Amino acid sequence: MNHPEENKIKGLTVLYVEDEVMLSEEVSAYLKRRVGKLFSVHDGVEALEILEHYPVDVVITDLLMPKMDGMKLTQMIREKHQSLPVIITTAINDVSVMQHSIEHGINRYIIKPFDPSELIEALVAVSAKIERRVDGSAVSIGDYAKVTSKIESEVAKLIKNTSGKGPDKVSAFLQANLMELVIKGSRTKLEQTIFSNSENIRVVDFLRETYYKMLTKELCEIIKEHSARHAHLLQVVSRSGEDIDIIKFALD
Repeated sequence: MNHPEENKIKGLTVLYVEDEVMLSEEVSAYLKRRVGKLFSVHDGVEALEILEHYPVDVVITDLLMPKMDGMKLTQMIREKHQSLPVIITTAINDVSVMQHSIEHGINRYIIKPFDPSELIEALVAVSAKIERRVDGSAVSIGDYAKVTSKIESEVAKLIKNTSGKGPDKVSAFLQANLMELVIKGSRTKLEQTIFSNSENIRVVDFLRETYYKMLTKELCEIIKEHSARHAHLLQVVSRSGEDIDIIKFALD
């Protein structure tokens, strides 16, 4: 059954951290159908790795986990992302723990076992505090999702038309004056052949970075068409070992 306010979270990028595999799979499947983009990991260390490379709107994390618990994760998040909403899920129903959570900057506290709709309510609540800007004006989460979806589609077409191999996935992240494109699974047959020799990994990285730099004009035009903002290439990073390319733009 759908939550009446689900449309308010369709553009959110959510990071979900849960070490219980079955629960993680169940909740991840539920969230994937309702939010814009979802990253799902099993501990705090993996979560920090995601935050290092991708823009995220909301973090949902378990409290008790191996390697790094939810409290420590939140402390680490607050060092770099002071306003990033954090929602804690835990089986511990204790006033002192709740108070400790608030002191560490946690925005919402959900007791396990929980109904998935509780997550939606929490996401709706924090989404009201997330401001998106396109062409200098605040836009709704839904409008943001439309903008990024169109950019993702056009970039995927461009890559297929120019390289002969369409990517498995293109994700566009728009935050204030920055645009980040994350392209997965776009390695061509030639690059696969070169990559088969581990000594050639850097060669493939160089080829892919050069390829995207050659597409700078077309990529900037796509961004301008759908966001009404001028884009300037900042950085291209290829991680051939993971078949991921990250392209960053400044917007004005």
